[in-house]
Amino acid sequence: MIDRKRDLLERAIKTIAERGVPYGGVEDNFGRIARLWNGHLVNRFGTAPELAPADVAMMMMLLKIARLENQSNHPDSWTDIAGYAACGAEITADDPI
Repeated sequence: MIDRKRDLLERAIKTIAERGVPYGGVEDNFGRIARLWNGHLVNRFGTAPELAPADVAMMMMLLKIARLENQSNHPDSWTDIAGYAACGAEITADDPI
């Protein structure tokens, strides 16, 4: 069991590292995504709740959870959730409580 957990986390770490090159830093990339989503929400509904980079991490995990609800044994979704969780933790590390 531990080997599966370790493998998943190692895949998540590798994926984050690989995506950092073309996408840029996590906070910058998620900030761009949040701004685009905010713009879409304003254009679509006339208002937006002002999403932040941490919201992007959480919402991407929710997207993966929605996919897992269809197929709970899909390993890539579990790996991506671990990666998004790590990114969210990094982004919020300096947030005051």
